[in-house]
Amino acid sequence: MRSKTALSTITLTALLGVHAPDGWAQSPAATAAPERKPDTHPEQRWYGWQTLLADGLGVSLGLGLGLGLGLGGDVPEMLVVAPVGVALGPPIVHWANGQVGAGFLSLGMRAAAGGVPALIAISGSDSSEFGAAFPAILTALVLYGLTVIVDAAVLAYAPDADPH
Repeated sequence: MRSKTALSTITLTALLGVHAPDGWAQSPAATAAPERKPDTHPEQRWYGWQTLLADGLGVSLGLGLGLGLGLGGDVPEMLVVAPVGVALGPPIVHWANGQVGAGFLSLGMRAAAGGVPALIAISGSDSSEFGAAFPAILTALVLYGLTVIVDAAVLAYAPDADPH
């Protein structure tokens, strides 16, 4: 009976990896260090601050132009620059960082953020009042905000050239 107890104690300590008393045998599996697999995912760097900067510049330009027009300023040629900056700035940042797919995805999201509200405005009433355009404006703001967040938080990663 005593030998069965000793044998079961040795087996249990070997299976659980518990330290056995001196003089007791341990299995090689209990003493071997676990193998480390090589890291297959390269280090990544975040460049979302660049897309946020491009978005911020485009929005600031648009707000400045809107204020200029509201004050009676004459800046119609600049009206094209703000939407183009907002639509193309961040995709260009992705492309400059070598992320071509992320750049085209960003461009598609921005086209949808502008295209969906345009469809809402076209399908809306024939009235030219602000109230009729409100759903399209609200949709554009929400979609643009989501686009900026996804663009900077999810898409703006590139392999780090120097991980250490």
